Amino acid sequence: MGGVRRALRVGAALKRVQQEGGDAVAAASQALDGQLVLLAQGEISAVTVDEQGGFDRLQVTLRTDDGTLVHVLAVNENLIAYTEGSAAPLAAAPDALAWLTADGHPLSNSEIRPAGTQARSSHLGRRISLLGLPAAPILRTPTLAAGFAKVLAQLGYFGQAPQLKAG
Repeated sequence: MGGVRRALRVGAALKRVQQEGGDAVAAASQALDGQLVLLAQGEISAVTVDEQGGFDRLQVTLRTDDGTLVHVLAVNENLIAYTEGSAAPLAAAPDALAWLTADGHPLSNSEIRPAGTQARSSHLGRRISLLGLPAAPILRTPTLAAGFAKVLAQLGYFGQAPQLKAG
């Protein structure tokens, strides 16, 4: 299924959740034919931002329901997620990492980061899900995989990116 068709299906599913209620993660997953992976759920406990060379470098920390801390590092886009104390990441680029609120609203990093002169994100304490979507096979070709590895190395991760498996 093409990207636009998938986006339309997910948008329609989330709109239904927003209007009628229901499980936003399940609705999005069903719209993606079960290809969505729930990586973590909990509250946003910290957001740090560093602007460098026209890029927003963010670290978003999620405190899961069992108290585990999950960190997501982004350079404009989410690139790697890991559980504190774990040597291997939960997920990393080229797989897509996305935020979804319980009531079915996707959040971008520009929405999560502190706005303007605010010192704190207005989303601290907000319940959110961190979702992963396995990358298209073309993004795992050697040339593109090397490019993603280079970007991840700039964030301090020098290992091989894990490959998300749905279902």
